[in-house]
Amino acid sequence: MPESRCERCLELEQAHDQAMEEYIGLVDRQSRLFRQGGGREARDLDGAIYHLKARRDAAIIALRRHQAAHWQLDSRVPHAGVPLLGIPELDDDHAALGHIIRELALLGENNASISLVANAAMRLAEATRKHFIGEEEEMMRAEYPHVALHRESHRELAAFVEGLSEQLRGGLIAPDVEVIAALRERDVSHINTSDREYAEYALTRRAGPARSF
Repeated sequence: MPESRCERCLELEQAHDQAMEEYIGLVDRQSRLFRQGGGREARDLDGAIYHLKARRDAAIIALRRHQAAHWQLDSRVPHAGVPLLGIPELDDDHAALGHIIRELALLGENNASISLVANAAMRLAEATRKHFIGEEEEMMRAEYPHVALHRESHRELAAFVEGLSEQLRGGLIAPDVEVIAALRERDVSHINTSDREYAEYALTRRAGPARSF
């Protein structure tokens, strides 16, 4: 499903591109000065570089917040490609997780600062833990017979997400195409197997026994 691209989207993208271009240009200039022996003149650029870096990060935040408004208009079918199960509380949680993954992808595409990446990665791990806890509580209330097996699949997926989150927060890896693809693959696979099995059970239970006439 294509992402919304309104005039405001284009304005924010242009603002980000300009800030990024100016930031890279000034960093390149400082590097040349250091190589040419102009250490003092190069260090005098630190303040301007810091300012441009902050402006670049602010442009990324403004862009992703605006795009999030588009995503919220269609939260049932998130752009991360999360499948629907027909249970609103689960679909909403999965959509929220998908949006954070999409946010990480956007940060990776724009070479965002490690602080922005770390914030999103931390929120993804925390949202994943909270979702799993809530889902397992719902399974217990529904007397789902395979809750122990499902809980184990949650432990494995939570460990995977937490491991990636720690590496992202530490700057050991970046939210590049491969990392985002791995997150989406594990997320969608879990939803399409373990979660779908529970959804079928829950929906049948909610419908109640078939009526005979």
